[in-house]
Amino acid sequence: VQIYVGAARLAEGIAGALNPGEFSVTAPTQLTLRLPAGVVSGQLLPLRIFVNGAEAPPHWIVAP
Repeated sequence: VQIYVGAARLAEGIAGALNPGEFSVTAPTQLTLRLPAGVVSGQLLPLRIFVNGAEAPPHWIVAP
């Protein structure tokens, strides 16, 4: 699994103890992530998810 928020690639982390710029797979259909440091609240960012080399349809998210 690879996740990109904007131009930043997130690193895999440990669920419940994620640092900025990390994600974890918490269930077969669920991901948890922390946005990278420096993201501004309200910023519109592209979210790209790759699983086994296949990219899911791109989505846009708004930083909380």
